[in-house]
Amino acid sequence: MKALQLHYTSCRRGQSGNAGFQTRALSAGIRPDEQREIERRGIYRPPRNVRPDPSPEEIARDFPRALRFYRLESGRLAITHSAYVGRDYSGRWGNFFAHTLVLLGDLPKIWPIDLYEWTGWKTGLSPEEDTEEAPTPLSELDLAHLAPAESFRFDELRAFLLERPERPELLARMGRAVLLGRESSRALVVRDEPLAGLYWIACVQKLFPLPHAIGLGSSTYQDDPRGSLAINATTGETDFTFDEAERRFRFYEFDLAAGNQSDLPQAADDYPARVARWMAEDVERLRRFYAFLERFDHSEIEPALRFALGLFELADDGAAVEGGDELVGMIGFADRHARPEARLALLEVLGRAADLPAGLPQAEGYEPLIRFLAAGARASGRPEHRAFAFRAWCSLLRRHLLSGVGTAAAQTTWELLAQELGAHSAELAALVLAEPAWLAPGGRLSQLPQDLRLFLLRTVGSCLELARRLPVWQQKEIESLVAACISGNGEAVESCHAVLAAIPAEIEPLFAICRRLRDLLRSPNRDAESAGVAVGRALGRVLSGLSARQAAAVRLRLEAAKEWDFLFGEWLDRIDRAADPIAAYADYLRAVLTQLPGYQAASFARIAGSLLDQLPEEDRPDLALAWLRGGEVDRFPPDLARTCLAHANRSVALDPASREGEEAARLVLEAAGRRKFELRPNRPLLRKAWTAARSPHTLLRDLHLDLLTGSLGALEEGEHAAFLQGVLRAALERVGSQKDHQQVLSTLVAGRPDLLGKSYLTFFKSRPKTAWPESLHGALRFWLAFEPNGDEPSRLLAPLEKDGFKGILFALERLAPADLEKVKAKLSKSRLEGRALGRWQNTLEDLKGRKKNPVRRVLGWFRR
Repeated sequence: MKALQLHYTSCRRGQSGNAGFQTRALSAGIRPDEQREIERRGIYRPPRNVRPDPSPEEIARDFPRALRFYRLESGRLAITHSAYVGRDYSGRWGNFFAHTLVLLGDLPKIWPIDLYEWTGWKTGLSPEEDTEEAPTPLSELDLAHLAPAESFRFDELRAFLLERPERPELLARMGRAVLLGRESSRALVVRDEPLAGLYWIACVQKLFPLPHAIGLGSSTYQDDPRGSLAINATTGETDFTFDEAERRFRFYEFDLAAGNQSDLPQAADDYPARVARWMAEDVERLRRFYAFLERFDHSEIEPALRFALGLFELADDGAAVEGGDELVGMIGFADRHARPEARLALLEVLGRAADLPAGLPQAEGYEPLIRFLAAGARASGRPEHRAFAFRAWCSLLRRHLLSGVGTAAAQTTWELLAQELGAHSAELAALVLAEPAWLAPGGRLSQLPQDLRLFLLRTVGSCLELARRLPVWQQKEIESLVAACISGNGEAVESCHAVLAAIPAEIEPLFAICRRLRDLLRSPNRDAESAGVAVGRALGRVLSGLSARQAAAVRLRLEAAKEWDFLFGEWLDRIDRAADPIAAYADYLRAVLTQLPGYQAASFARIAGSLLDQLPEEDRPDLALAWLRGGEVDRFPPDLARTCLAHANRSVALDPASREGEEAARLVLEAAGRRKFELRPNRPLLRKAWTAARSPHTLLRDLHLDLLTGSLGALEEGEHAAFLQGVLRAALERVGSQKDHQQVLSTLVAGRPDLLGKSYLTFFKSRPKTAWPESLHGALRFWLAFEPNGDEPSRLLAPLEKDGFKGILFALERLAPADLEKVKAKLSKSRLEGRALGRWQNTLEDLKGRKKNPVRRVLGWFRR
C-alpha cells in the first residue's frame, strides 16, 4: 500500500515562503483542500496543567503524542502523528511537529492504533534541516510490509484489561457508546493517564473487526472538543469541561480521572459485552470470530453485529439453534452479507432452523432464511441442502399460513424456490402434499383470508401436477380447497370468480371447477339452476380476460355438455356490466350465439327476456318489434311472446300520419293473430279506425267503432285525446240519425267524458257542406230526447249534455232565418212533446236572446 506525506510545524521556511507555523513539505498528489484539512487536524495543544517550559524528560512523560486517524472530505484516509517539540527556531515554546500519511487505498491488515509505534514517524526538524532553503517535496511511501505495534497486540490488551477488574465492563460500556454514537452523533471521550488513554483507544478500536474499525475516526490525544473524532482519549486539563451538560448531551464521556461517566443503557449480553469478555478472557476465540467475519461483506458499525456473533457461536460451538427474534436477525444478516464460502459453511447451521418446533416468530423471517438456503443449495447441488430450503417453506406453511398470516412471504419464497431450485420442485411438492390440512374441508382452511386460500389453491394445484396426480382439478385436495374458498361470507359470484381466476385458464380445469362450484353453491335457498347461473357469471369475467380463441373453446366444451346455465350466467354478467345493452347483445349474438347453435336453440328465450328486463322502458318496443320482424317471437314461450307483443304494440303509432306505424301495426296484428293473443289496447285496430276516419269515402260502419271501446279505455290520456281529435268529428259527420249519434258518443267516451267534451265541440263548429246536414239534425234530436238518468250509456253521457246544447246553439246561431225555419218545420213533423218539446222551446228562447246581443249578432254574420 502507498501513502503520501505532509509535514506541519513552525519552521524558518515552508510552503508559504515565510517563517512560522505552516506546511513545511508535502508529497505531490495531496490536493489543496486536503492540505488545509490536514493542517487543522494536526494542531497540537498540550494539557494546560503541564509546565510551559518542560524538560525533555517531562515532554516524554507528560506531553502525550496524538495519533489521529480520520477520513478526509475527499474520501481518502489520513493518519496524523503530532508530537510536542518544545522550542521552535526562534526559541519560542509551544512548537509541535505533525507528520501525516494520506493513504492511497485502505490500510494494510492492521488497526490504526498499530501505527502508533511505527518507526517512520518524523517528530521534529534538526537545526541542519530547519534552514531558509526551500524544502524539497516529500516522497511517496510504501507501507506494504508495515508491522503492527507490539504494545497493542491482543495479549497486551488482555493484560491491560485484567489489571483492574472493572476494566472489561468499562470497555463494554465504551463499545456501547460507540454504537449509540452512530445514531446520536455523540463522540466517545476517555480521560485517563496518557498511557492508559492509548490502551483504551486500542481496546475500543479492536473491539470491532478491522473492516469496521476503519470507519471509526480516532485520536489518542484530543485537546479541542470541536475537532473530536468518533473515539478520543485525553488527559489533564484541556478544553473539555467534563461537566454534566457535556456528559449528558454532547459526548459519551468516561472521566476515569474524576470517576464520572455518561449514563448508558445496561446490556449484559450485547455485542460490546461479549467481545469485551472475549478480549479479556478468550483472545483466541476473538481472533476466530474476526476470521469468521472475513467471510462477510459487512463493515458497518451497528447493533446488528450481535447477529454476526450469534452466527459465529452457532458455527464455532455447534450449539442448537433456538428460535426467536435473534435467530431471525442472524438469518437476515447472513442473507444480506454472507459471501459464497460463508453461505456453504452456514447452510447446515441455519438449515436446522427449518425444523424448529415453533418455527420462526414472524412469517417475514422465512423470506431471508429460504433465500439463503435456496441459494446455498443451488451452489452445493446437494439434496440434503435442498431439503433444508424445502422444509423451511413447509415450516412457514404450517406455522403461519395455516394460521392465516404470511401470504406475501409465502408467495415471494415460493417463486424464489422455483427460480433457484425449479428442477427439483417435485421434492417440495411431496412435502407440501403431505400436509393433512388439505383433506379437512371443515377445518381451519375455511377460516383463512380469501387471498391466502386462493394462493394455497394455486400452490397445491401445481404440487399435484408435479406429483403427476392427474387430472389435477378432480383431486380431493383441490375439492377441499375450493370448498374452503367459497365457504366464507363473501358474495357467491365474487368468490367463484376468485377461484376460477386462481386456476389455469384452460378448458378442463375451468370446466371441472365450474361444476364443483355449482355443487357447492346448491342449498335449500339456491337450486341447481341459480347456482349454475352464479358460477356462469363468475366464469364470464374470466373468459373476458382470455383471447377470443380460448374463450370460444371453453364455451364449446360447455355446449357439448349442455351446460346452459353456465353460458347463460356469462351472458347475464356481460349485460349487467354493459354501458349499451343493445350493442352488447349484438356483439354477443355475433361472437357467441351464432357459434353455439345448440345453446342458442335452448336458451335464446332466456337471453331475450333478460335483455328486455335490462333495457329502459322506452327502448323495449323497438327491440320487440325487431324480433317480430325477424320471426324470433314465434319461437318464444307464451309468456315471453305476450310480453314482446305488448312492447311491440307500444311502438304502433295511432296517427296515420306516422308512416312507420303501418309496418309495426301489421306485424303486431299478424303475430297476435298467430299466437291468439288479445292486444290491449289494440293499437293496430285504433290506427285502422283513425285511418278510415280520414278517408272521405268510408262509411260509419267502416270505422268499426263497436270494437274500440276496450282499447280506448286502455290508452293513456294524451293518446286518447289525440285519437278523439282525429276520429270523433269524422265519425259524427257520418251519422244520420239520433241513434247513430248516440252510438258514436257512447263508443268513444270510454269513461272519459271530459276528454270527449273537448273534442265534441269541434264537430258543431265545423262548416258542413249544407246549412243543416243530417248529422246536426241527429245531434239535435238526440239531445232534445236525452234522458240523463236513463240507461247506463245515457248516464255515461250525462256530463256531455251541457256541451251538447252549447254546440247546438252555436250551429243554430249560424243559420240564416230561412234555414232556421226549415229546422223548425222538420222538427214539427217529429211531433215533439213533453220534455223534448220543452227543451226545444228553451233552446229557441236562448237562441233569440243570443241574437239580440249585438256582439254575438256580428259574430253570427261571420259564422255564416
